[in-house]
Amino acid sequence: MFGKDSKKQPEADKAPTSFSNPVSSVVPKGPAAGSKSTKSASTTLIARETEIFGDIKFSGNLEIEGTVVGNLVANPSSEASVRVQEGGRVEGDIRVPRVVINGEVKGTVHSDTLELAGNARIDGNVHYSTVEMMKGAQVNGSLVYSENALAQNNAGGNQNSSGSGNQGGKQNNNQGNNNNKGK
Repeated sequence: MFGKDSKKQPEADKAPTSFSNPVSSVVPKGPAAGSKSTKSASTTLIARETEIFGDIKFSGNLEIEGTVVGNLVANPSSEASVRVQEGGRVEGDIRVPRVVINGEVKGTVHSDTLELAGNARIDGNVHYSTVEMMKGAQVNGSLVYSENALAQNNAGGNQNSSGSGNQGGKQNNNQGNNNNKGK
C-alpha cells in the first residue's frame, strides 16, 4: 500500500487543499538579480463601495475606485503615485509626486506630475510642475505652477490638512482666476 505512493509524487507540486498542508508551487516573481528595479512597486486598491476615513500615508501605487475622506500623502523621497478612477472620490488634500485623476477630488492637490482625464473634477487649488488636461476635465480653483509643487508649503506645514476640502485662508483668496469653465 505504501509502496504505490511513489507514482503520486507529482501531486506535491499542486497547490495545497487545506491550511494544514502549506506546501505550494506558487512562487512570486520578483525583479531579476542585478535588475535596477529593486524598489517595491506594490499597488493598494480601494475598491468601489469602500469608504476609508482618515489620512493615508503610503509608498508605491494607490488606486482609488471608492471613497477616501482624509489626506493622501506619499512617504518622503518615494516614487509614489495615486490614481483616482472614474467613480472614485477623495475628500482631502493630495500630496503625491504623480497623480492621475478621472474621478472627484475635494481638496488641494500638490503634485509634480498631474494628469486630468476627461471625467476629472477638482474642487480646490492645484499646485503642479507638469499638468496634462483632457477635454471635459474640470478644475474649480486655482492652477498654480511651481518647479517643485510637493515642496511648497512644507516649511510652514500643511495649511489645509483637515481633510475637509475647505479652501479658505488669505493665501488662496487672491491667486487669480484660472478656472476651466468653458468646454
